[in-house]
Amino acid sequence: MKNIYLILSVIVLSFGLSNQAHASHAMGMDLSYIHISGDTYQITLSFYRDCSGVNVDNTATIYITSPSGCGAAGSIVLTQIANTGNDVTPLCPSAFSTCNLGLIQGVEQYIYQGQYTMPADCDDWILSFYECARNPSITSIIVPGSMCLYVEATLDNTGSINNNSPQFTTLPVPYICVGQEFNYNHGAYDPDGDSLVYTLVAALDTSGFAVTYIPPNNPTYPVLDISGSIIFDSQTGSIVITPSLIQVAVIAIRVDEYRNGVKIGSVVRDLQIVVQNCSNVPPNEAVIGISNLTEGNLIDSNSIEACPGDNISFDLVFEDGNVGDDVTLTSNLGTVIPGATFTITGTNPVTGTVTWTPLGTDAGFHNFMVTVQDNGCPLLGTQVFAYDILVHEGTTAGPDMTFCPGGIVPQIFASGGSVFNWTVLSGEAINIGTNFTCTPC
Repeated sequence: MKNIYLILSVIVLSFGLSNQAHASHAMGMDLSYIHISGDTYQITLSFYRDCSGVNVDNTATIYITSPSGCGAAGSIVLTQIANTGNDVTPLCPSAFSTCNLGLIQGVEQYIYQGQYTMPADCDDWILSFYECARNPSITSIIVPGSMCLYVEATLDNTGSINNNSPQFTTLPVPYICVGQEFNYNHGAYDPDGDSLVYTLVAALDTSGFAVTYIPPNNPTYPVLDISGSIIFDSQTGSIVITPSLIQVAVIAIRVDEYRNGVKIGSVVRDLQIVVQNCSNVPPNEAVIGISNLTEGNLIDSNSIEACPGDNISFDLVFEDGNVGDDVTLTSNLGTVIPGATFTITGTNPVTGTVTWTPLGTDAGFHNFMVTVQDNGCPLLGTQVFAYDILVHEGTTAGPDMTFCPGGIVPQIFASGGSVFNWTVLSGEAINIGTNFTCTPC
């Protein structure tokens, strides 16, 4: 069955997409799914097009296979949703991209959706899509205009898992500047609260074959950087780049989701980064990381830990080196952490205040992002920063214990945090007195 599917894929590439064989316009793409009921899932394809290329199709065919042969191969034709095809180029209002007869390379977003019922319960379903061809202006891979763009998602629908894939909330359309530090985060989250792990992977051509990179570019060093490497966080997916020269680079990232330590799905995102010379200075953190924290405990500049019931509050402060620029903030906080609020004050500097009181059911790792954007022209200066909150299941020092006067009190251990403050209750440990200290023990 697997060999038959490969043959069919080639036929579709040669004939079904023949009208796009020279349509060099693919800039980015990702594929995700949401569980509807039973074995039925809603599949979503987000596609990003260079406006200088040809128009896109009104439909997109997703191929569905089980490499083990557990279930029969199939496909579904997704259709464009309403109000799609929008220009998402990060421009000021007075500037125009090639999407609107301007001169700046423009990018449009197209979203396709459809529902599919899996024909069997398998742990190795692969959902895939490819579009031909990639943007010829790409400088990090060989002959990009002859390469297609392929993405896939994996699904395990055994044992009534009813899984939802990771979802992206940040647009993959970064335009960044030579010599200026750029922070980016995909804004991914899992609707089921599953743990996410991020990996830089090779960008793919048709049927999952890797493209050929131009050295020193490679999957883990996709953008040429002043330092000779980039900073990548596998826990949050954050990328920090200071590009060394003008370039157009491809980045591919896989997001794996784990439930109770077992991998149950993944999605791949492919995006294009445009690096150019800029006169605008992008906004940045005025105060590095989290400040003015009340309740909870600071782990590092971008991370805190807390317990259920803590009334968490902290500030994130940003500014722009161009004094006359205004700075705006947006965040996926309300989507990825229901019940949390993000309040914005000021324009330059601007402060985003996070407040949240986690419940016992919120135990686990929660990552959110903040997009910081100025009103520079023609291109808006943009940064995307990631922050995380670890909610412990609760702090405990074990069961109550009773000790007789003169006896030896053993060492007491606590769990559910990293910094503990201990207090002797008056009248209940008089023989220990004021000598009782432990932070932690």
